[in-house]
Amino acid sequence: MTSDPQGKRALFDPSPGDPAERAIRPTVPAGNAGKQSLFEAGERKPFTVVIHCSDCSATTRVDLVEYAKRHFPFWMWIPGRTYSRLLRCSACEQLTWQAVKFFA
Repeated sequence: MTSDPQGKRALFDPSPGDPAERAIRPTVPAGNAGKQSLFEAGERKPFTVVIHCSDCSATTRVDLVEYAKRHFPFWMWIPGRTYSRLLRCSACEQLTWQAVKFFA
């Protein structure tokens, strides 16, 4: 056995313990399914809207009641823009421009 004065062996050798515990690894979906799930707001549900925040880039799905609550005490709508609604973000709670998709 060789000595390891700098302790590099601890960094690169597997840790001691049960080999079955070391074999467990998180599963990664095949293809780009994992990457795709980062940018989706969940599965499509009736009476919901998808909101994308221009500030924190979070995409969330909220029901119509929650969407109506986000309009108070202040909101603004400018038609024709991608981020056309000035609402409170459901992720970061900041008053920022939001892109809203109905029927998505």
